[in-house]
Amino acid sequence: MQKKKNHIHSSEEELVSLLREGDESAFSAIYERYWQVLYNSAFKRLSNRQLSTDVVQEVFCDLWTRRHTLEIRNLTTYLFHAVKYQVYKTARKDKSALHFFEKFDHLCSAPKTDTLVLEKELFHRFQVWQATLPASRRRIFEMRYEEDMPVSEIARVLGISPKTVQNQLSLLHVDLKTKMLSLFLLFLLTSL
Repeated sequence: MQKKKNHIHSSEEELVSLLREGDESAFSAIYERYWQVLYNSAFKRLSNRQLSTDVVQEVFCDLWTRRHTLEIRNLTTYLFHAVKYQVYKTARKDKSALHFFEKFDHLCSAPKTDTLVLEKELFHRFQVWQATLPASRRRIFEMRYEEDMPVSEIARVLGISPKTVQNQLSLLHVDLKTKMLSLFLLFLLTSL
């Protein structure tokens, strides 16, 4: 009987390469490493244990089924995007998950022209702000808010301490809040 290899300390790149070759122990290592954080991400959106479990299982089934053809540059990013996509599909199919979309209903109700102008300007300013961030800080921002990764996972992927990640996120919050608040106040004053 052949003993399975332990890939607990393997890098993402090594795991993806071994997965592509059909290495079941690499797949198990990926599953063990990511299952909980992916479940937490799904549960945060669906607030349903069974649906969240189903979403994560679907992501891993798809990963194994398509292992030979997937082009994965960043495993963590790929898995978090796959969870978001599965959450969206689940929420669309399952009526009990409709609360996922409730917060968007309010935003989609016919806004005033002033509000549309403000939203467009705020979004533009946000994009400019994000583009001017130093590369490392921008990457932390993207991992946290676009990929929905927890601080501990960001720290692990980037090879820095969780405290450093938290400090960078705090600086990002203060900077963004200051920039957006000044624009919002300017908009209010000009619309009076």
